[in-house]
Amino acid sequence: MAAVASIVIQVDEKGAIQAFKMLDSEVEKLGPSFRKAGSAGNVVMTELAKQHRQANDAAQLLGRTLGVQLPRELNKFLAQSKVVSPVLASLFNVSLIGGFAMALTQLPK
Repeated sequence: MAAVASIVIQVDEKGAIQAFKMLDSEVEKLGPSFRKAGSAGNVVMTELAKQHRQANDAAQLLGRTLGVQLPRELNKFLAQSKVVSPVLASLFNVSLIGGFAMALTQLPK
C-alpha cells in the first residue's frame, strides 16, 4: 500500500519565498535518483519484453514443428507463465535448429 506524505510550511510573509526556494532545491536533489530508477526500470522492461517474445516464438515454433496449432490463449498463457516462459525462452534456439533440421530432412533428394 502506498504511503502518503504531506508537507506543511509555516512561515510569515518574509520567509515564504526562502522556504519555497529551499523546497525547490530539495526537490532538485531527487531528480538524479528518479532518473536512475527510471533507467533501471527501462532496462528490466526491455529484457522482459525480449524474453516474452522469445517464449511466444518458441511456443509457436514448437506447435508448428509438432503439427499442432496451439490456441492463442494457451500460447499467451505459456509465454506469460513465470515457470514455462523462461524454459521456452531458453529452448528457443534449440527449437529453431530442430525445426530447421526437420525441414532439411523433408527436402526432395
